[in-house]
Amino acid sequence: MSKSTLKRFHEATASCLNPQSAPPRKAQLNSESWGKVEEKIQAAKDFKEAMSKIQEKEAVDHPDHYNEGIETIDYIESWEMDFSQGNVIKYVSRYKSKGGLEDLKKAQWYLERLIQKEEENV
Repeated sequence: MSKSTLKRFHEATASCLNPQSAPPRKAQLNSESWGKVEEKIQAAKDFKEAMSKIQEKEAVDHPDHYNEGIETIDYIESWEMDFSQGNVIKYVSRYKSKGGLEDLKKAQWYLERLIQKEEENV
């Protein structure tokens, strides 16, 4: 978000935070002042939209349940794990923060699949 957008948002919200100030009515303002009010309203809308996009991106790129310690994908890739191995680590790593028992059962399913593959190779 640009500094000017952030500044406009701050200006737009500052009067809302001050209980002593009442918002001006359109009839009390000349067209130049009303234009400034409209700019502040737009800045607040821009800020809200930008924050929404940031939250969406964080939910995809860096969800909370993957950010305790090292990010799970970094660990999996550093060990060059295959899909099943990675899923065991993923589901075990996040079960307390996201899926609970269901995630443990998913990890168990992938682990059993790995065991079956290893038994076939013996």
